[in-house]
Amino acid sequence: MQKKVSVIIRVYDRIDDLSHNLHIISQLWTKHDYHITVVFNGQEAGYELTEEITANASHIINLEQNAGHLKGNSQLILEAHKQQTKESDFTILLEADTWLMNDTLIDTYIHRLSSSDAVWASSEWVEARWSLGLDFILMKSSFFQQEGLTLFNFEKRPEMSICETLLEKQFSFIYITELMPVHRPSLIKSIYNADGGRIRLFPRAYTLTHHIEDLKGGMAEKLYLADIMRTKPFFTMSTPSDLLIQNVKYRLIEFILRITPRSTWFKKKRYTFKGNTISK
Repeated sequence: MQKKVSVIIRVYDRIDDLSHNLHIISQLWTKHDYHITVVFNGQEAGYELTEEITANASHIINLEQNAGHLKGNSQLILEAHKQQTKESDFTILLEADTWLMNDTLIDTYIHRLSSSDAVWASSEWVEARWSLGLDFILMKSSFFQQEGLTLFNFEKRPEMSICETLLEKQFSFIYITELMPVHRPSLIKSIYNADGGRIRLFPRAYTLTHHIEDLKGGMAEKLYLADIMRTKPFFTMSTPSDLLIQNVKYRLIEFILRITPRSTWFKKKRYTFKGNTISK
């Protein structure tokens, strides 16, 4: 059964990423009824949204001033919360450069949230601490409406502070294991360092999260990687056989990353803010 899903995409300067992301959503997300809100705070720095972006979004929120890096991220979410008028069953918070090449993952976790008391689904950010990834979040809309103003009013280490708040208030959450691990195990850093330790390709989730400035080929390389995650041509003229071979390679890498032993398997997770003290 289709659900009404509010998708809130936040963006500062990644305008090209946003344009491609909206194209992906309009063409490849088919399982639910999506209402797309773009929240933008890059105008003050000279960035502009294109006519194509405006056409592919259901709603545009343009903030003329940016509150700063982390506070600016919080600002975008809080403003979307304040202006959210469309009724929905679920809410997705999405970074402009996080691309899901289909909505299978969304459908899977909508069903899991629907059949549980959990209100939130996202990746685990770092395994050693209580933390949650924020580049893709799926929440029950009722929870976002009731708790969003408090939960997303962050300044420092939002991945940790949000997770600890959920634990403190006894809200249940689900890890999206297809988007994990987010960071490579230290045991293999000498042979595989990925993107400074960050994993940005998740073939089981058909997802990629690259910053184009970190790719030698820039946007052209990201478009090719996107097709690899999909295993079918969408942005490029690559052959399906080539994309499938590359996808299998990345699935093998991901499998090795998941089974590589790490010390966190044997240690309790640490808190960062518990007791109002930030751990160093």
